[in-house]
Amino acid sequence: MSEMAILRIYTEEETVSENKATRGWVTSVYSEISRALREARIENHTLFCHLTSIICSSNCLTTGLLSPSPEAVRKVLARNPVKKPTKSSN
Repeated sequence: MSEMAILRIYTEEETVSENKATRGWVTSVYSEISRALREARIENHTLFCHLTSIICSSNCLTTGLLSPSPEAVRKVLARNPVKKPTKSSN
């Protein structure tokens, strides 16, 4: 049920195209998946990327293709890492 709630939240946004996931959408879904699995003591970045790819591929049942692919998810995350707050030097 949690996974379906995540999918519904991100697919109902008006700014998200039906056929292509945005960078923000991929990052948000990855964040939710990784948080949930880390709570279950699962630390597998490859699994996180693959699950994100499946959830973000809205038309994979009809096309048989994951878009974005797990590799594309990895690249999006590498280009847009989660920024951690830095300490001020002042």
